[in-house]
Amino acid sequence: MTSLADAFRRFKTAERAAVEYNNADLTPQALQQERARRLTAARKELQKVSPAESGQGSDEAEAKRQEALAGLVPTNADTVATVGNEWAKVEALLRSGRGIGQLVENATPLRIAAIMDRYPTYLIDKGNDDPAAVVAEVTDLAMSRLADLGNPSAVAAAELDKSATYNSAWRGVIAETTEPFPNPSVNTLTALYSASRDDHETVQSGLAFDAQFESARKHVDASRVFGDR
Repeated sequence: MTSLADAFRRFKTAERAAVEYNNADLTPQALQQERARRLTAARKELQKVSPAESGQGSDEAEAKRQEALAGLVPTNADTVATVGNEWAKVEALLRSGRGIGQLVENATPLRIAAIMDRYPTYLIDKGNDDPAAVVAEVTDLAMSRLADLGNPSAVAAAELDKSATYNSAWRGVIAETTEPFPNPSVNTLTALYSASRDDHETVQSGLAFDAQFESARKHVDASRVFGDR
């Protein structure tokens, strides 16, 4: 279990303890106020571990992507000739009906270098309506393939992207489960599922519907937000 999943599990335990807190020495109003105080404290404790939002990881990932792509650029007459010969093979395959995506997904580093070097011009020559968008998609495929092949910069970029996606998913989960009357959205839970199925399972287990508890928590939130009626 990851540290965030473990923190979420502890939160759900603290949340239930807060909502179900009882003290015969308190008046009904004071008891509800104490439950609200404890619930707020539990939520704040989980909010403390919410991953900070930062563009640094994204910038680092982009730098690693550019580093990987730069390593593919032919730098002398020999590599220019080698890339040119490989591109001739790629172009022949494209003419035969093979898709560029299929070629990239099974490419060697040399073939990726040829595609990244020559494919943008190929698209323009073919009159493609949006070559930049196509090149962006092909670049993503190329980076994925390079990572699979063990290219250090591509692997680093993939890890940074994975970490950013994971942190973003957890920010959403924590934000939506610590607000009053919590109701995490399908999109938020789907994002966590994509980032980590194990963490998603922990969250789903914690969110298992319990009508009696849900009703009690709503009353506690109502007393905190609207005051006792």
